[in-house]
Amino acid sequence: MTEERLSTYGDLLPQLRRALEHLAAPAGEQYQYLRGLRMNNADELALEFDDVAAAAESALTDDCRGLLRELNSALAAMSDRSHAGVWSLEALSTAPEWADVRSRATAALRLLPR
Repeated sequence: MTEERLSTYGDLLPQLRRALEHLAAPAGEQYQYLRGLRMNNADELALEFDDVAAAAESALTDDCRGLLRELNSALAAMSDRSHAGVWSLEALSTAPEWADVRSRATAALRLLPR
């Protein structure tokens, strides 16, 4: 990736890193973060990611883009009405979907440029 291309997306990459760090964090940290924002559900984690992921994609490697798309698909699948319970703060520590999201976010963080 060229230096020019990285500088063009320089503001987005730290935002993307923060969103991924929030998604990758242990359930207890996610809970504390969301309560600190006065949120009563976990959808803010997905919204933060969604706000920046697509915009930053072109600054990323193919492998990283692929992981971000998989993560986005996992979050989108959780948005189905039949999965409404996964957005509760309690579900962060009990729902297997959140364990999957944390795993995917951790993998994406490893490939994100510094």
